[in-house]
Amino acid sequence: MMQSMAFDWTVFGLTLAALVFFGICYALLINWMSKKQVNGQTAYMVVGGVAVALIASIPTFGLFTVSILFSYFAGCGLPMVIEYGMRVHAEQRKDLEAATAIAKEAIEAEEPGDDKQAPDR
Repeated sequence: MMQSMAFDWTVFGLTLAALVFFGICYALLINWMSKKQVNGQTAYMVVGGVAVALIASIPTFGLFTVSILFSYFAGCGLPMVIEYGMRVHAEQRKDLEAATAIAKEAIEAEEPGDDKQAPDR
């Protein structure tokens, strides 16, 4: 037997319109962050978008149902966010170590009496 529930199409339509507006604004924010080279934020931006969608669905589905869905998203999403954060941190550390090594080589090449120094012209 199918279970039916009362559904308010006006609330649904207004919520959907608000979410489309939010999505446009959020996309503009993400684009701006990309142009400013704010890196390592992808997973957190996805979590933010999902959280807004879940919160916005409370008037349509009720707090109890949305709480259950939030728990499901958190259960599968948290390990992904942790992995993403660890991976981004490791990549940034690796980049910093490589940049430090290049800078050290450049400084050592400029030291007087070093065989690596370019000949005078």
